[in-house]
Amino acid sequence: MTGVPRDIRSAIWAVRGGLLVSALGIAGFLVSYGSVTGPGVAAGDVNPAPLGAWLSILAWCAGVAVALVARRYIRTAGKRVRIAQDTGGEG
Repeated sequence: MTGVPRDIRSAIWAVRGGLLVSALGIAGFLVSYGSVTGPGVAAGDVNPAPLGAWLSILAWCAGVAVALVARRYIRTAGKRVRIAQDTGGEG
């Protein structure tokens, strides 16, 4: 990745980081799944979702959003490079 411009390199790391955060969010939700469902929870009338489950869902959404925005930046940067190559560096 030494030939890749710095802004593109940081966008690639942002995609990786976003995917990691979303994976941790999914793992956190799976860990808290027992406190959200189960026979003990079903026996009660109203059971609010635990804070850990909400934070896990929020982490998943934030990670996906970061990855998508960074991926879009990489794609537009690639288009700019292709346009510059096609026009001989004048565009």
